Amino acid sequence: MLPAEGAHHTTGWEPDLAAGDTLVRQAVLVNASWPVRVARGVGRPWRSGPRWAGGWIGDRGALTNPVVLVQPLSRPEETLRDIGALFRRSRAG
Repeated sequence: MLPAEGAHHTTGWEPDLAAGDTLVRQAVLVNASWPVRVARGVGRPWRSGPRWAGGWIGDRGALTNPVVLVQPLSRPEETLRDIGALFRRSRAG
């Protein structure tokens, strides 16, 4: 069985793809929601966007400041700069 000629297939990483599209997509989004919900719940800085999600949960300790990629890194420098900005603001106050 082959797809129709010219059919578009998703990669599974598109930001507008439904969360329930695949088990992998569901797992990625669930893991990405964890640091956001915890940080938001304790009043700490967090960010959730089309490329990554993360939160500043504490000053130190295991699993305190996780970042989860929700898309493959197409622009690593930009993503790393954005992540660094979240944690710089967090340390500043």
